Amino acid sequence: MLVGLVLPLWEDGPPVEASISLVIAGLLLKAREVHAGKPGVWFPLLLTGIDLVAWPVLGWWTAPRRPYPWT
Repeated sequence: MLVGLVLPLWEDGPPVEASISLVIAGLLLKAREVHAGKPGVWFPLLLTGIDLVAWPVLGWWTAPRRPYPWT
């Protein structure tokens, strides 16, 4: 429902930054709906949402860096 209300705000589709936020929001809403019906089933959806956020952050954080800027 939230995505249906937000997507019409952009004519050519949302920018990439907003798309990622909408995907995460959609996963959280879906997890909430599933949890209401069957408690405990939402856990895989939660892990998927965490992975969508954590992997880009960890990938940036653990990227190889040069030990000295002049090398």
